[in-house]
Amino acid sequence: MYVLLTLILLAIPTISKAIAKEVSIAVYEYSPFIGPKLDRGGIIIELVETIFKHAGYETRRVTMPLARAIATSKNAGLDVIPGLWRSPELEQQFLYGKRSLLTTPLGLYKKRANDVLLDQDNSGRITVAIPRGYSYTSENDLSHLYHVSVNSDLQALKLVLKGRVKFALTSLEVAKHLFMENLHLSETHLELTSPLVGVRGFYIGISHQHPNGKRLLDDYERSFSELFSRGLLQQIVQRWRLTVKAPISKSR
Repeated sequence: MYVLLTLILLAIPTISKAIAKEVSIAVYEYSPFIGPKLDRGGIIIELVETIFKHAGYETRRVTMPLARAIATSKNAGLDVIPGLWRSPELEQQFLYGKRSLLTTPLGLYKKRANDVLLDQDNSGRITVAIPRGYSYTSENDLSHLYHVSVNSDLQALKLVLKGRVKFALTSLEVAKHLFMENLHLSETHLELTSPLVGVRGFYIGISHQHPNGKRLLDDYERSFSELFSRGLLQQIVQRWRLTVKAPISKSR
């Protein structure tokens, strides 16, 4: 009996270590960056898994909508949410990685032959569809436009095509992906306005309430730095051949 108890006690640290070395990663739909149907879960999932595996973790994907992932992580039911943009609201909930994995430019799309200008003196009400999770920036103030919140980039572009709104705010890379996936959406019908609205970086987020969040983030940062210095993360980005370049940067 004593021998059995001793073996059990000796096994506990090993079991705890094994459990602690697994990291659960949210996978949600935001093609072409993240998606359960994309090869390797998308470029962001491949980058995040590569970084954690190099740090000695086993990775486990958990597929769920982003809103549910954010809610689940509050109770430590999920370790990492990849692909988060920085915002004051989310920074109150999450520890962020120091470096962005990728950056993507944001722009406004409108119907071709639509001559509405982004002029603050325009007397008519100009409407822009903004997908949930997006925000405009001081790089190009859109506060003079009337905002309509929509569920997705696809819905925003469809509203422009139907003439329900004048503009749709979206990532250029997402728009190009949607043009390829939806034949009724096309750059022959929609065009990008100038200038761009801004640039957004994709980060990982770990809930402030996660019991091991600080250690998890430290391990991630060390592994990120090692792989970045060896050029391995950059090779992954190049292999995906994104039509809009999205280089890994130190911070954004």
